[in-house]
Amino acid sequence: MGKFVVAGVTQIETIVKVEKIPVEFAPLTRGTGTIYTSVGGDAYNESLALKWLGNEVTFMSMVGRSQKMDQLNPGDRKVTIPTEYIIPQMENTPTEVIFYDKNRRQQIFEDPKDLHDAVYDMSMATPLVAACDMVILANANFCKPFLRLAREHCKRIAVNVRNFNHNMEKIIQNF
Repeated sequence: MGKFVVAGVTQIETIVKVEKIPVEFAPLTRGTGTIYTSVGGDAYNESLALKWLGNEVTFMSMVGRSQKMDQLNPGDRKVTIPTEYIIPQMENTPTEVIFYDKNRRQQIFEDPKDLHDAVYDMSMATPLVAACDMVILANANFCKPFLRLAREHCKRIAVNVRNFNHNMEKIIQNF
């Protein structure tokens, strides 16, 4: 199997199953098994998937200072990810609420907290990137330095571009 460095967002997600989107106003909507809250984020989920497939994964992310690391690997999970490179330096962990309906349409409410200003300590990343087979990145601001580092070490790169815009296009072109 492969050896991966994954850098990206860790967030608290609440997923809500609704009848249809757009959601019609009701003062109270009740349903059993319709709301699920857990740790998530694209990079977090990619790390779990790669581990489940038998790969060696180093996950590099940031969370809020008060985030309990044991929440990242609940006791009932068969697959877990190491948390030693998940840095608790943000004011709060980003959060997201996702509404989805039976037609698989989604409406996402995102609160990135201070993620846009967060800076990852790249001194920890250099030896890990040098030793990996591939670097998988989110398009969060703190992941941009990983591109240069991966290039310096001639590593294959995959970027999960959730919301592609011209700024990301320029970053990729300048890479």
